[in-house]
Amino acid sequence: MKLHIILFLLLSVISITGCDKAKNLIDSDVSLVKSGTLEFDKSLAVGQAIDKYRYFKKTDWELLKEDNGRRVVQATADIDVMKHPDINPAKIPELKSAFYKFQFIINQDKTFQLGWCGFGAEKTDGSKIEPNKSVNLIRCINTLKEIYANEVGEVPVIPAPQPKAPEASQPSAPVTSAAPSVSQPAPETTKISPSFDCAKASSTAERMICSSNELAQADVQLAQVYKAALGNTADKAALKKEQAAWLKNQRNICTDANSMLKVYQERISQLGR
Repeated sequence: MKLHIILFLLLSVISITGCDKAKNLIDSDVSLVKSGTLEFDKSLAVGQAIDKYRYFKKTDWELLKEDNGRRVVQATADIDVMKHPDINPAKIPELKSAFYKFQFIINQDKTFQLGWCGFGAEKTDGSKIEPNKSVNLIRCINTLKEIYANEVGEVPVIPAPQPKAPEASQPSAPVTSAAPSVSQPAPETTKISPSFDCAKASSTAERMICSSNELAQADVQLAQVYKAALGNTADKAALKKEQAAWLKNQRNICTDANSMLKVYQERISQLGR
């Protein structure tokens, strides 16, 4: 009987110790992010900026673990739709509730980096708008900058309810004479500039980027993601060397816009992890 009691007590201690370790890991990672700063604004801690944003009514912080073992701290911030000047039922009648999610990746060297963000909502008909899983760090950084400044930023698009199809009506009488249609000229596309001066473009790759809005936009996005990654790494020299190798061995060997765009997207995704 005494042996059973001793075994029970030992198992209880082991179980409690294991739970404490798991809880300590969660608390440690969440605290790391909440007390840390981001490169674009070191005047506020991440938790201070998000938790005290005037248009968030509640923020839940949790630790997620991906299949490959990567640890991610996620903040889910409920938007106060009764206070927000743009995200509210008065301006969006079909809106019931809305939220932002922010994910921060925990690095092996006890640092962290912004990984992803997304906007979600629930409509009055019960349907839900799930956050877009596509990584777009530029939009995430801009959203956080607005939160840090306690300002209202760009309003996410919430799809409007689809109108009911009109009832079938009798076909109208054919028009016997009609003025010839005049095609309207296509609107002029705004030229997007890449991260470098196109007037000084010297290589085939740079000239290709300057001739494509899509590539120019990808180049700008990569430049911003690279700058953020450079600010978050301890070994800046290694990252600069890696980026130079990528330019030489991957981007500059592309012979068409489609393959270059794919190379850009892969690099943006790689640096944004």
